[in-house]
Amino acid sequence: MTTRRGLMQAAAALAVALTTTAQAEPTYSPGASDKEIVIGTTMPLSGPASAYANIGKAMEAYFRMVNDQGGINGRQIRLIVYDDMYSPPQTVQMTRRLVERDEVFMTLGALGTATQAAVQDYMNENGVPQVFISGDGDRFADARNYPWSINLGPTYRTEGGAFARHVLAKRPDAKIAVLHQDDDAGRSAYEGFRSVIEEAGKGDQIVSVQTYVPTDPTLDQQVIAMQGSGADVLFVHSLPRATALVLRKAHSIGWNPQKYVVFAGSLISSAIEPAGRETALGMISSAFRRTVTDPMWADDPDVKAFHEWQQNYAPDANVNDITWTYGYDVAAAGTELLRMAGDNLTRENIRHLIGNLDGFRTPMSWPGLTFNTTPDDYFAMTKLQLLQFDGERYVPIDAD
Repeated sequence: MTTRRGLMQAAAALAVALTTTAQAEPTYSPGASDKEIVIGTTMPLSGPASAYANIGKAMEAYFRMVNDQGGINGRQIRLIVYDDMYSPPQTVQMTRRLVERDEVFMTLGALGTATQAAVQDYMNENGVPQVFISGDGDRFADARNYPWSINLGPTYRTEGGAFARHVLAKRPDAKIAVLHQDDDAGRSAYEGFRSVIEEAGKGDQIVSVQTYVPTDPTLDQQVIAMQGSGADVLFVHSLPRATALVLRKAHSIGWNPQKYVVFAGSLISSAIEPAGRETALGMISSAFRRTVTDPMWADDPDVKAFHEWQQNYAPDANVNDITWTYGYDVAAAGTELLRMAGDNLTRENIRHLIGNLDGFRTPMSWPGLTFNTTPDDYFAMTKLQLLQFDGERYVPIDAD
């Protein structure tokens, strides 16, 4: 005989079961479903920063591998890549197309500080995650004002500060020249460098500061002015093409300061080789990712996995071009983030996750370098590894 108490217990048990089932039901924002997750990105497939186009190609190849392996939590990834030509107005147009027409779940790895800054307000106002931006301006670590935006690496301010500390340690009496791109990214790098020099009471040792824009056909005047200042140390924030112009001109006029060049502008394939390897001998840059062609990583499991991916999914990739490594890492980071999201595929959950990264790392991260964030602080990586070009490759030197 069924009692009233038994009925009440059964009803309570059913309510708990229904609540548990409801909580376990997948939840979605636009761009996500039971079958797929749609991700967008903008890349300079053409224009003055086209050296970075392979980042997008690597991302496409990585997600082909992910899909072949069953996707992420059973969902296929559809990546949409648009060419923004490294032009902020074009970035605005293409990003609005991704969000409003294609209804992407989030953007991933979109390139450029100036270009992504142009859409940052739009993405945050609309609550669309702007994840692991391939740009290192301080504004992409501003968790309080832009909680939907985060980059993937040290900011230019952090990098500039690391170079300045190295100058103070190794050349405390140096006369310093600075060349930076005339935008938020360049100013951030310069500010990071300058603030450390000034805090040491040596601000007057910065004897020349020059700027440029990516479309400048030549940087001859800037290089000549910096040489004329008597500088014996040169700090450069640049894109690869600008680095090549600086290296070539400095070499041609016999000016050989100790050069420090930000990671983004130091690529061997697109910055050093066009100018000639001899022009960059001794140049110092930085890294937060391993170089997959360096013999020191030959037995590293993550590097071996990269080579296996490259052979199977990007056989035409030039593994000496670190933009392929970067794109691979961006896609891997996005994949891990989506795995962490599980079935709660809401944009709000992605925002929560990027604000609570603890020991997060990418496959190519330099050992010991991890991402750590809080909801109020997206300066996820505050250390990096310094490298020096020996004529053939970059070799590790003093870590920051």
